[in-house]
Amino acid sequence: MRNTVLLTLTTLALALGQAPASLPGDGIRHHDFLFTSQLDDALFLVRNGSVVWSDRVPGAHGHVQDAVILPNGNFVLAYMGGVKEIAPDKQVIWNYPAPPKCEVHTAKPIGPDKILFVQNCEKGTADVLLASKSTGKVERLFEIPVGKVDGMHLQTRRAVLTDAGTLLLARTDLNKVSELDRSGKEVWSAAVARPWSVQRLRNGNTLVASFDMFVRELDPHGKTVWEFTPKDAPDYVLPKWCVATRLKNGNTLLAINAPAPANADDSRAPVQAVEISPDKRIVWALRSWKQPALGPGWVIQYLDEAAEPANAHFGDIR
Repeated sequence: MRNTVLLTLTTLALALGQAPASLPGDGIRHHDFLFTSQLDDALFLVRNGSVVWSDRVPGAHGHVQDAVILPNGNFVLAYMGGVKEIAPDKQVIWNYPAPPKCEVHTAKPIGPDKILFVQNCEKGTADVLLASKSTGKVERLFEIPVGKVDGMHLQTRRAVLTDAGTLLLARTDLNKVSELDRSGKEVWSAAVARPWSVQRLRNGNTLVASFDMFVRELDPHGKTVWEFTPKDAPDYVLPKWCVATRLKNGNTLLAINAPAPANADDSRAPVQAVEISPDKRIVWALRSWKQPALGPGWVIQYLDEAAEPANAHFGDIR
């Protein structure tokens, strides 16, 4: 029944256009943000409604799926084909190319020298790896089981480091979110269908976005205490949900990997990101297919919202 209702709503929205002609909020000027896109494997910095910096990531294949701005202004990126750090002048500071039949979808800086990342591989396990930029050494901390040995693309997705010194990981092909300690022991988990992104909230709950088109807040017992689904936004077609972030104001920011409009008139084209209030209203929506052409979204982060603590750590790693 639920699927029938969602299909009806989607069909109706498609008939009318994929989003309202007049969107809530102040358009691209609503907030300064970092945006990664399928358009030419690109990432953009947007300030005051204009792209002030952009770059392509060769080898990303359209998938710059994690991006962190360091205190020195550099960027750490997981781009499917590996992990790299680039400077604002676009110089590559450090690069790790993933081996054949492996992919990287998430990477987290730890202090000034180390980067923690998760590598999906067609070998029966995924690897949690720690790299030192100064020495070039890459250490395997532990392996984790996966559900699809020959399906590396959807084994794991986004990971975050928590204040407790643990790793919170979306294990997509196992339909679960896991919290892992420094030894790889699972200290908490919750069943979630096809999770894409995860975030540990200040109240101890966990925010999850799913490929199955829902954003869900779970309490420590795994119970859903808040959820946003397509039926909460019947005027929009919102395909392929990616990274969801709970903001300081209590709203939730969601990146949408929407298809580019097929014709010159994009006045009813799909949106690339939305900000959702706790009562499930869309209070801002981004539609920027021209001038600037941002393309389908993977990650959006407001520049004054820290994605993770500046002193993020993992167990006893320093």
